[in-house]
Amino acid sequence: MTPTNKDVNKALELLAGEFRAAGAQVTVNPLPEKETRRFTQRDGIHRMGRSTILITCPFCGVEVEAFVWSLAGSGKRCPGCGAKHTYFGRTVKG
Repeated sequence: MTPTNKDVNKALELLAGEFRAAGAQVTVNPLPEKETRRFTQRDGIHRMGRSTILITCPFCGVEVEAFVWSLAGSGKRCPGCGAKHTYFGRTVKG
């Protein structure tokens, strides 16, 4: 399981607390907390260079048609809420 930014921030704060207890001055720059969910997909159209899939956004429920190559590159933004759908079946918001 991949740790979330929230988990990493908690670990950083614990580690910084140990250094502070030893007398060191430590500044922690927390990672931004982004929520990640898996999107549901349905089969789309398979044509040479124009293969698409239909994605249902897990945050707002809007159905988006995306080119497979677009997901593999920079991802696809949801027109409803602005979340980013990625190639690995994840949607990141925040």
